[in-house]
Amino acid sequence: SSGRERMIVYGGTVDKTGSCGEIWLLDCHSDIDEWCWQQVDIPGENPRGRTAHTAAVIGTGVETSMVIVGGTNALEGCGKSGIVSDAWILQGPLEGNVNQWRWSQLPWFGPAVARCRHAMCVNEMRLVIWGGFDGKNVINEDLWFWSINLDELFQGSELSFESSNKVPSRKTDTTKKYLQERWTAEIPVQESDLPLEVLAKARKSQFPGALYKAIHRYAVSQGRDAYIDPGSGYSVFTSSYLKRRSCCGNGCRHCPHGHINVPSKRSSNKICDTFTDDDLEW
Repeated sequence: SSGRERMIVYGGTVDKTGSCGEIWLLDCHSDIDEWCWQQVDIPGENPRGRTAHTAAVIGTGVETSMVIVGGTNALEGCGKSGIVSDAWILQGPLEGNVNQWRWSQLPWFGPAVARCRHAMCVNEMRLVIWGGFDGKNVINEDLWFWSINLDELFQGSELSFESSNKVPSRKTDTTKKYLQERWTAEIPVQESDLPLEVLAKARKSQFPGALYKAIHRYAVSQGRDAYIDPGSGYSVFTSSYLKRRSCCGNGCRHCPHGHINVPSKRSSNKICDTFTDDDLEW
């Protein structure tokens, strides 16, 4: 009603830190030369940090709120253990005083929110969630979707599983069976886990990527599946983990298969030299 326009950014990956739960506000009601970002601290309980989640603004005027669903946090583990399976609503109203903003967790549980990289939108009076990745598989729901009537949002209602008037096709799973995966709650190796002498040597090295290579080598020596890249904060699979499956075609940093399924990086039958012992030295 005030005509105030704002952009709100929640979460994401912070350089050298990893997934965060920060809120940043850009007030756009003034001249563009006066726009500036402001970090907002919300008192009380806050959602866990996450990335690859979805957010949607619902309502108008004094009823404007923002809903966030799902996401992933590599610091909590890899695979399914890293999926952040919850949903929260930020109430204010969002066009009002930021000191009145508060987070509340929604009673949404199960496969509806146990996902990341999904799509979510508000269509008239319904909030719809579709697709994504559950930490192990791409979620293929065909024409099915999760939705809730916004009138019921503040009444503690759970999500309902609905479909369009078309019957979704269910194809027989002919996916090649790989070696047994393990999706235990394993925390990726971090820079701080390195022995002090190894860490000091890697930091002094002038060779490109010396630090992440040192972390990778240490992770492999400990039989670990992933580590946190010190430059980006992202979780990276180790060559030990990738050896238990064939090349996925995504150009993984430590692919032990020579990126054979990545067209632009195909290297005949050559094993990717990124993972030799010589290359892990500096």
